[in-house]
Amino acid sequence: MTTEEITNAAPETGRHPLHMPAGDALALSARGGRYAIPLRAEDTGGAIGLLDITVPPGAGSPPHYHTRDAEGFFFLEGAFVMTLVGADGAARTVEAAPGTFVHVAPYQIHNFRNSGDGPGRMLCWFTPGGQENYFFEAATWLAEHGDGDIPAMAAAFKGFAARYGTVNLAPGDLAPPAERPADAHEGFVVTPVADSGPVRVLAGDAQTGGAYSAWVRTLAPSETASSNLRDEDAKLHVVLSGTVEYTLLEGETFDASPGDAVWWPARTPHAAVHRRGEAPAILLVVAPAAR
Repeated sequence: MTTEEITNAAPETGRHPLHMPAGDALALSARGGRYAIPLRAEDTGGAIGLLDITVPPGAGSPPHYHTRDAEGFFFLEGAFVMTLVGADGAARTVEAAPGTFVHVAPYQIHNFRNSGDGPGRMLCWFTPGGQENYFFEAATWLAEHGDGDIPAMAAAFKGFAARYGTVNLAPGDLAPPAERPADAHEGFVVTPVADSGPVRVLAGDAQTGGAYSAWVRTLAPSETASSNLRDEDAKLHVVLSGTVEYTLLEGETFDASPGDAVWWPARTPHAAVHRRGEAPAILLVVAPAAR
C-alpha cells in the first residue's frame, strides 16, 4: 500500500484514532439489560456518543423525546418494535429486524421494546454527544440501589433526564411537545434490503437536518477503502462483521473486530483493508458537529 492511497490530501498532523475494542468498553448491567458505552462525548470533542445496548425480552423505553440531540438506531440482533410520533401526532409503528436503521429527530416522541423471545441488541448514537451519560448515570444508580424504591428511583431518573435534555412521558401520552420547532425534521426508517451492494446509505446530512450522515460499507476480499472525506470530517466506525485492518498515514496498523468502535478525529488519513476471513462490514457515521 502506498502513502498516496491514504493521504486524503491532508497534512500530516500526528493525530491518532481512538480504538475501543468491544470487550474494553465501559459496561453496566441493570434490570436484565446491558449498557456498553464505547464512546462518550468526552472522547469525541462533544460530537457524538455511542451506546451498545442489550435489551431483555419485553423490556424497552417509555415514550420520550430529547431536546438537544438527534438519535440514530441500528438494530443488530433480535426483534424490536419502535414507535415514532410525527409532528401531527400520528404514531408510526416499526418492526425493526436486524439491519434496520431508524433516525429520530430532536423533540420527536419515540420508544422501543424488545418484541422477541430472546435478548435484542442495538447500537444507538447521539449527535451532539452527552445523552449517553444519562444511561450511564441511570444504570449506575440501579446497580447501586436496585428498583425496589419506586419514589426514589423516579426522583433520581427525573434528575438525570433534566440534566441531559430527556423528557419522559406516561404510556399513551403521544401529543407532540408544544416547544417543538415548527421546522423540525421528522424521523424516518430505512429497512434492510436483499442486495444493497458494497455501500448501503442510511442517511445523508439533509435527511437528518444536518445532524449526521451514516452508511454501511462492506469490503470485498483484498479491497482497500481509503479515507476520502473532506479534511474537516471526523467520523465514527463500528465494525459489524469480519476483521478490518486499519492503516494510518505514518504506516501504523491495527486490527478491529466485530463490536469494536473507532473514532477518527478530523485530518486523520487512514485506510481500511480486508486482509482475511469474512467480508468486513463497517457502520460509518459522520457528525457535522465534529467539524
